[in-house]
Amino acid sequence: MRFILVIISALCIDPAFSQEQSVRYYTIGELATAPVDSVLAIDLSKSGLTELPKEIYRFKHLQYLNLSKNKLAKVEGLETFPHLRHLDLGKNKLEYFPFSICQLTELETLLLNRNTISIIPVCIEYCQRLKYLDLWGTTVSSLPIEMTRIKTLEKIDFSAVQINKQKQERLRELFPTVKLVLDSPCNCAY
Repeated sequence: MRFILVIISALCIDPAFSQEQSVRYYTIGELATAPVDSVLAIDLSKSGLTELPKEIYRFKHLQYLNLSKNKLAKVEGLETFPHLRHLDLGKNKLEYFPFSICQLTELETLLLNRNTISIIPVCIEYCQRLKYLDLWGTTVSSLPIEMTRIKTLEKIDFSAVQINKQKQERLRELFPTVKLVLDSPCNCAY
């Protein structure tokens, strides 16, 4: 049942995933016996992780990685997965953007929702295939101008992020062709 829910969730979140309906998500328990070259997706959500398990670094062909709903305060070594297309880091304890994400040049979907991240670094521009960025419930209220170089960007979700009217207008100017999901402007300085 969990496998079915993961597939349904992925279909709703990542339009590119709908083309990959046969992708199988492996759990931590299945990785020990999984064939290294055929594992494309790993689901480690709700695993109580405080760091990435060393076992996952064997899977160099990984395209989908779900690390949501854990206790991760930092994430290192993501550059190990150069083929990663979908990365879910939502609902963790991340205070800082994991810089290794900037080396994921195939990344299309990045979910950072419900973390306390406040800054997206300039190096995000290297994710030239990024289509969807989920910042729901973070404290990110502005983006580096270098992100305007990402021509594939389709949607950025700022739901539940307090952003004043001036910053919202600036975001709309910078990303005129990107669907920006914004709440009503706040009467705040940021």
